[in-house]
Amino acid sequence: MTYEEHQISAYLQAVQAALEDKEFVLHLAKTLPAPKMRAPGIQAGR
Repeated sequence: MTYEEHQISAYLQAVQAALEDKEFVLHLAKTLPAPKMRAPGIQAGR
């Protein structure tokens, strides 16, 4: 594995771990500006 591949692998593992941490996800949801996903149409598809 090259150095770059190792860095990417470590980054992806960190992202995955963060997404599994519900408190972190809730913190992100509160701190990020409201996403544009609230457009009509996308919610209708869910």
